[in-house]
Amino acid sequence: MEDAAEEAALRQRRRVVLRLDPALLAQTRVAGSAGQLSAERLTDCIEEGGDDPQGLRAALLALAGLPSGWRARLEILERVPSEVIWPRGTTDARCALVARKRLGRQLLARLTSDESLSEAARALCRVALGAEEPAEPTTETTLGSFGAEVTLARHSRDVREKARAFAARCGLPESLVQDVALAAFLHDAGKAERRFQAFLRGGDELDAIGRPPLAKSAWEPGVQLREARRRSRLPDGARHEAWSVRLAESLGALGSAHDPDLVLWLIGTHHGFGRPFFPPIVDGDAGGTIELDLEDGVRMRAPVDHGLVRLDAGWVERFERLRRRYGPWGLARLEAILRLADHRASEEEAAGGLPAASAEAHRHG
Repeated sequence: MEDAAEEAALRQRRRVVLRLDPALLAQTRVAGSAGQLSAERLTDCIEEGGDDPQGLRAALLALAGLPSGWRARLEILERVPSEVIWPRGTTDARCALVARKRLGRQLLARLTSDESLSEAARALCRVALGAEEPAEPTTETTLGSFGAEVTLARHSRDVREKARAFAARCGLPESLVQDVALAAFLHDAGKAERRFQAFLRGGDELDAIGRPPLAKSAWEPGVQLREARRRSRLPDGARHEAWSVRLAESLGALGSAHDPDLVLWLIGTHHGFGRPFFPPIVDGDAGGTIELDLEDGVRMRAPVDHGLVRLDAGWVERFERLRRRYGPWGLARLEAILRLADHRASEEEAAGGLPAASAEAHRHG
């Protein structure tokens, strides 16, 4: 089966993405080249390029036997701001070069007639130009936490109101509406962890002291993303959702949930991890506690060492109970409601405006 991830990103979101993985070379046919680029040479190029997108692009374009589709995407990425993204929890030489923003129609129109681009690159631009207007980027990656400063308290409230409205419009019973809204309110609580807050501020832990915890940062990471992670001492693979679960468990209001298992599950899976395993991590700095007060009277406290990666943590058993209770598709539907509420609230926050209903009232009020 042909891998179409790059094409999907272009057609659905007008985003140029190029995954640089030696394993993908075997799936890629080289057009118009006398030889196939070796996995070893690609690995060397990735390691030499590091976090610098400009240097990595130049090094790749100088390689013989580069797949034509890769070369076309690199040509486009030379003309737009881009960054290098590294997978978490691995030391393998594989990464992705990604345009930092979706391509606008005016830019695409210019690129399609740019004769300095190859025909293959211009063809890709025509594909993107013919795509439907895409939705704003979602929140599956670390980059979803950057772009506009939003406090954790505000984001929690925004997502709660979105989730409550979505759940009600889906015709869910009131008990489930309330549980989905509670999960939405608590979903990002784990971002209050001190190293995560430092990460959101470019790795500067002192900058976070005495300030309200953030859910989103206005800091533009660029090529400094890995450096910010290193400076903040946030380990690869660390998931704020797992900390959110432990903080929610400490909350007395969880006792009023109609299905506490469901609330915790929705919190833990809102980025697609924890279904049913969280990525294992090595964290030599997991001592201490996380403390958070999202609203008056909503005080939470949990250990940094959440333990949810352990097989005896009870998380897998929770998944099995919920799967039997709601069915696999019913549980997935509830997860989707919270995830989409998070996406849409993040979209509105990134736009710097009021939520849609409030903005409409403001325009006419």
